[in-house]
Amino acid sequence: MENPFRQEYYKNIPDEKIEQVYRNPRLKLPFDPKDLVMFLDRGAEGTPEDKARRLRTIPYHHRSADLGITTPINEYFPTKDGKPGVHHVYTQFDIKGSGFVHPEEHESKKHGLIAGELAGSSEAVFVPESVETPMGYDILGLLDAGMIQTTIEKSRYLAAKGMRTEAVAGVYGIDVIRMDGKDISVKEFKKEAILILQEQLKELVRGEHDTEIETIKEKIKGLKSEDGFRPAIEVRCMRSVLRLRDLKDAPAELRLELIREAVKSLNIEMQYLGLDKKFTAETAEGRKEWIEFISYWIGKDVGIMHGQGLVHLFLHMGNLTLAGEVVDLDSVEPVLRKGKGEGREYKDNPYYKRVGDGYVCVNVGTEEFRIPHTGYGLPVCLVKDLRDSCFSIRMLLKNMPELKSEVSLKVISDKITQGYLDGLGDENVFEDINITKERLSMVMKEISEKVIERNEKFESFQKKLTESTK
Repeated sequence: MENPFRQEYYKNIPDEKIEQVYRNPRLKLPFDPKDLVMFLDRGAEGTPEDKARRLRTIPYHHRSADLGITTPINEYFPTKDGKPGVHHVYTQFDIKGSGFVHPEEHESKKHGLIAGELAGSSEAVFVPESVETPMGYDILGLLDAGMIQTTIEKSRYLAAKGMRTEAVAGVYGIDVIRMDGKDISVKEFKKEAILILQEQLKELVRGEHDTEIETIKEKIKGLKSEDGFRPAIEVRCMRSVLRLRDLKDAPAELRLELIREAVKSLNIEMQYLGLDKKFTAETAEGRKEWIEFISYWIGKDVGIMHGQGLVHLFLHMGNLTLAGEVVDLDSVEPVLRKGKGEGREYKDNPYYKRVGDGYVCVNVGTEEFRIPHTGYGLPVCLVKDLRDSCFSIRMLLKNMPELKSEVSLKVISDKITQGYLDGLGDENVFEDINITKERLSMVMKEISEKVIERNEKFESFQKKLTESTK
């Protein structure tokens, strides 16, 4: 079977078309992240020397590419109470928002797209409806600077709490993209997107489709505004750019190589953390230690988020790395909303409660996942994170029988549960809605045993396009 990874040509964007939005002051890098502000150049012509460098692209990583190098990058978060600080060591880099790769394999429930539908697409594709972005539309291949800002804030906050996640090295706004071998201004691309939306308006009838008409008008207004979609390229550091889905879907003969790459990165991390720990992918015992390690840390990462009152909402296999990291934090939301006064507009919220001179309820930003789960009584957003993280481990093992035969499903279930408990910490952030740490741990234990250990069915919670937006 053909190796699904590819090398694609990327070309640097001219300096005058780049604006630095953010530079991480804590990362000591051997290069300037601005030097990595490149864009996909599928139509590259000329000699190899004339073309820009080639970067590795991976199926399902549809707007990112990685540098193909492994080197230690340190980040340290000091504490204010005299306790030891938090030390992170990253080893790999990628750039995100740099063009739409692997279009022939792209599929998305949230966009209503099936595999192969976008085969042959250009380096950027406007999708008029999306349930994942706050704008209500998406541009495949590009990344919005506003969404990256959420990632910066959440990743730094959670990394300081000990979570294994990505580190944003730099963010750079761009005024030009590359499509079909030509440089096109962002302004021109937006005009084309607006024309698509205007064509949709022509199909709608006032009085019958008023809601849809207003929604499309808001999208057009946003695209015209300078504060609307602002393309930016994000340079990221991680311990592994490889995700659980990459391993699950890789050809059987390539899987060991992916585990070797992840283990190499982990061993560099252990070395620079001063830990006497070494992983190997060459033996059954070594692979067992590795999968137990990442299972524990995925559980702990989720526990840290929940312990800080946050949920991810998209803990599928594409957001969990082979080094036990949770990435792509632009979807992270607080579980609770607290305010002064009665908060009358939230009285219909199922968790609404008066607390002192104010109120508390489940954050409406968690959307349809803010209702109580019928079986566990917790907000569905919390149950969804627990289910999705366990289901991701289960799907990896199900599709890798050679790895599944080397491990104990009970041990894997226990590892993710123990990690979650350790990550929750001592503070009970959900006390106001009568949810205890013990209750959360018990639910995680039940779900992990059902999903991982006993391989039983468990309901999924998926965001889907409504009929009006399909």
